[in-house]
Amino acid sequence: AVRRWQALAPGLALLVGVQRRAVLVRVMGWSAVVWATAILTNYLVLRAVGIDVPWLAAVLVLAVLQAGITLPSLPATLGLFQALCVAALGLWAVPAATAIGYGLILQAVVMLPPLIGGIAAWLILAPAKGTSP
Repeated sequence: AVRRWQALAPGLALLVGVQRRAVLVRVMGWSAVVWATAILTNYLVLRAVGIDVPWLAAVLVLAVLQAGITLPSLPATLGLFQALCVAALGLWAVPAATAIGYGLILQAVVMLPPLIGGIAAWLILAPAKGTSP
């Protein structure tokens, strides 16, 4: 139990810096940038697949996905991600088949770049077989 707390100590120490107003403002600013980027991504994919809904739909899709992907599901939330898109976009009468297609494309747009980057980093940074780190 002590080791677990010792492992958490560096992360918890970062929270002390949040007490300073300048750090808090910077953290909140970057958080707003991340959320705005996610909303913009959702909206641009909606427009790219021809779904004509207000920007608020992109916000709702993000909120529903963030709340819903915490549920147990298949790896990469396959199926659940699309079902959540269907539920969110159903409020704007988007047909289920269209919302499923949107969900598949959005999931690829969101998940493939980090996956490809992670694989590339692993291939570049992994030590060669037979060598010790």
